Amino acid sequence: MSDVSVVLCTYNGDRFVREQLATIVDQTEPPLEIIVSDDGSTDQTMSIVEDVAARSSVPIKLYRNVDNLGFSENFLAACDNASGDYIAFSDQDDRWRPDKLKVGRAALRDHRASLCVHAVQHIDQQGRPLTINRQGIRQTRTVDSLQADPWGVYYGFTMLFDKSLLTRLPRSERGLDSFSRGRLLSHDRWVYFLASCFGRIVTLADVLAEYRQHDSQLYGGSGRTFVQGLADRSADRGARLGYLSEVAAHRAEILTSSPLGAGDPSYGHAAERWRQVARYCRLSARVQGASSLSAGLTQLVTNLRAGVYRPVPAGGAGRRQVLVDLVSTTVGRRGIALLSRMLQPRSAPTSAGSR
Repeated sequence: MSDVSVVLCTYNGDRFVREQLATIVDQTEPPLEIIVSDDGSTDQTMSIVEDVAARSSVPIKLYRNVDNLGFSENFLAACDNASGDYIAFSDQDDRWRPDKLKVGRAALRDHRASLCVHAVQHIDQQGRPLTINRQGIRQTRTVDSLQADPWGVYYGFTMLFDKSLLTRLPRSERGLDSFSRGRLLSHDRWVYFLASCFGRIVTLADVLAEYRQHDSQLYGGSGRTFVQGLADRSADRGARLGYLSEVAAHRAEILTSSPLGAGDPSYGHAAERWRQVARYCRLSARVQGASSLSAGLTQLVTNLRAGVYRPVPAGGAGRRQVLVDLVSTTVGRRGIALLSRMLQPRSAPTSAGSR
């Protein structure tokens, strides 16, 4: 019997939810159950889910929120209703490949991992293939605890994880999001944070889901190039890194102060790692916020000597950050923005999304 609960959150998703549920029910290794948590739909979503549940060979348990929670809180609250040892997040408008759960569960077992993520295929509203999004995954590999990119981002619907991760820290203390400034940390980035601190992550090069791009999504594929990413980072100079420093310091604090960490050294190790991240963000912010080229280059050299740009597994910010800091200092914000416009692709996936 499967030990995987699928947690699917809905909100006015009647266009595609029937098709998505079918791809979950028809898995080669079906899940133990499907938890559907609706956040106040006013369309036909609930009647469609009830109809599918009445015919499904997999138990579908439907919950309706009294108040609208928002997508991230909805996902995390819905996990409380899952009885499986492992949880797979699902959105309401994608399609899963038939072997998604089988391959993911085998990867967790074979690599003794706590979190598995994978590559995806973008599709349009009609289900026609667009581009492959590998989420930066070049090959199947494992990343040990405290070795992963602290700001790594993976789509929630590509995640299969050990439910016990959610018991490591209370979600009410998760703090601000590293991507959407000023908002609470999203459900998928919270799981990634916990897995990177307390478990092993396995990244699969396999394409195991189809990510639908359509006009009523909340989030979606960005289609950004690396240079465009540089432009985004340089748009507010050091402000973003200053913000990330505060986020990292908060994470170190909740790890340090948690009573669950008494007698467990993994909490202390993770807290020290996040204190390092906070420090490196502050130092990089000084480069991007420098008043002149000479001041920026001087701070860059200081950072190099301080080990800021060591590889991520060695506790540093990584080589990419030194490139970001160097380009920001020498070319400047306007130069990067101009280069970004010159390299803008003629067509790219829509920037809308359901996440």
